[in-house]
Amino acid sequence: MSQSELISIGSRLLFIAGTLAGAVTAASLSIAIFAMATALLRGNPGPEFILHLPPFDTAGILLMLAALMLGVAAKGWKDSALRRVLLKQDPSTRTDLFYFILSTSGLVTIAATAATFGVTDAIDTFADTSLGLRLFADQPLYITVPSVTIISSFVVYWIHRAEHTRFLWPLHAVHHTAKDLNIVVSYRRHPAALVFRSTTLFGLTFLGFPLGALVAAFLIRHAYTLWVHSDLPTSNFVERWIAFGPRGHGIHHSTDQSCFDSNYGDLVIWDKLFGTYRWDVPEPLVYGCADPEGIYESGRPMRDLIATEAVWLRDLWRATRSWRASVATEVVRSSPKVDFHPRWRESESSSNIS
Repeated sequence: MSQSELISIGSRLLFIAGTLAGAVTAASLSIAIFAMATALLRGNPGPEFILHLPPFDTAGILLMLAALMLGVAAKGWKDSALRRVLLKQDPSTRTDLFYFILSTSGLVTIAATAATFGVTDAIDTFADTSLGLRLFADQPLYITVPSVTIISSFVVYWIHRAEHTRFLWPLHAVHHTAKDLNIVVSYRRHPAALVFRSTTLFGLTFLGFPLGALVAAFLIRHAYTLWVHSDLPTSNFVERWIAFGPRGHGIHHSTDQSCFDSNYGDLVIWDKLFGTYRWDVPEPLVYGCADPEGIYESGRPMRDLIATEAVWLRDLWRATRSWRASVATEVVRSSPKVDFHPRWRESESSSNIS
């Protein structure tokens, strides 16, 4: 490792640490201000201003660091994802790091509340109530953890397919525009997409799964998500018959048309059952997707986040107006074929958001 590399790596690490500390502070202030505003609205004349640490993703960071170090051991420093993340200065890498800091600092929860106009917060609050079926409440962990894993796997498969429709694609494209598939990309998700995590968690809680089973299953899923976005070794047998790994999920991210609409799930069985399984595709895989409006890779991630929200809301409004017009004129249409890969279609007549 050269001296210039050491200097660049040191600067990048200092930047990440400083930005992460600032994000944690901002999250703490936001939580305190929100608590005060809520108390005032409820009629409390003198609410206290109390700072609390946000839900810092310590386990996620430790898992990510461990995976990055395993990547260095497997491929060597020169070809490792860790080297690329610490040294590359392109807009895609800056966007990766932006979403990593947003997610791990706790700011993403506040951003999700704002981006969904309070929907995620309302779902999470309702999930904390005692309502539910308690079907699995008294079952041991060796039953509940696999059950949570399989049920959430099925649900996530269909959520992922829905994210590739025109109504949700503007949000999910944040993840797909990454040019380099590495572990940090697993954090690259628009805050509004957290509504699906909240909904899934609410459903599992309603079924009566105990907290211990939910925590264990979601830690397993988090580790798995890091793995499929990594450059760690994989097994063709595992990926073809059990669960997708870096290659199978890399096919899903590929820009080649033969890879479109493929490998949505984690367990291979769902893609085999529903006709979206792909394996024999052209090599090497190239990652990314079209960005006709310039809202994903401008090099200014905060601006891109806001622009993505605006485009998503605009498209939803247009779709709603179109639907209302169709109903008003009583136009009878057959159900259109669902388009699961709008990401490679150029936008019809929209100008760039600046």
